[in-house]
Amino acid sequence: MSVFTYEDYTGNVYRLRKRILVTIFSQPFPLNAGDDRYLEKRMMEDRHGYRSDVDAGYLQDLFKRIHYPETADVRLKNRLRKDEIKQYIKDLGSSQECLEYDTFFFAFLTYLSCENTGSTVYRDERIHLDDGLCPLQDIYDEVKNVEAMRMKPKVFLIQADDISLLFPIQYIKGEKIVKPLKIPQDADRLVIMSDIPQRFANRSRETEEKNPSFLIKAFCDSLVENSQRSTENRLDLLSLTTVINNKVRVRIGELNKAGVERAKDMHVPLVTSTLTKLVTI
Repeated sequence: MSVFTYEDYTGNVYRLRKRILVTIFSQPFPLNAGDDRYLEKRMMEDRHGYRSDVDAGYLQDLFKRIHYPETADVRLKNRLRKDEIKQYIKDLGSSQECLEYDTFFFAFLTYLSCENTGSTVYRDERIHLDDGLCPLQDIYDEVKNVEAMRMKPKVFLIQADDISLLFPIQYIKGEKIVKPLKIPQDADRLVIMSDIPQRFANRSRETEEKNPSFLIKAFCDSLVENSQRSTENRLDLLSLTTVINNKVRVRIGELNKAGVERAKDMHVPLVTSTLTKLVTI
């Protein structure tokens, strides 16, 4: 179990004396996509010829360049099944190395579930994994059970492309029902979630653009800009989400000006926080 001092308990800032662990879970194409490469996320190759989601590359580069207070430990997990993700979290929680970190980032680069069942449309927080759909709550619950992560901030960065935004609006008969999302009750969690498909950052069909999604670009740019401020003028992570959302809002506005049909259906990232202290990185 982690050892906390009296100041750690009573202070208004989460301690940051150890390293940050960043785990990136990448699902580069949606379930049942077949040969439809239009739906696949933009991929990039490293110097070894290894292909990965361009969003993953941006996040890896960000955390390797910025020191909080030293370089973060970044791990990329491609195309994992639900049981593999849960096992990774369990193994991490039972390992001695989990005690070496004071902050945990979990990035999910995937797709969002949307069911159309006759006259009912269900929108929920199920994301695409390599073996099927998975409620995000299952992931949150798995992390919540890790004793070594308690009283430490857990940041979930979720880029889950809503594929329906890539196609014209479809009207259905009957009442449209939206499934309510569960309000998180667990402490020490920050969730930043966007469903704007990465495809809108790579709209040109003539060139193989490899731009990150709006959220990942805004997140990385905001953290870099924040790190360049003097220590006393740096924003905490929750306050920084307003900067991130504004950057995404500007990009949506650009799509509106360009006449992109579905831009009016796009929203800034959803931020939910149960943090009990400030996260300063």
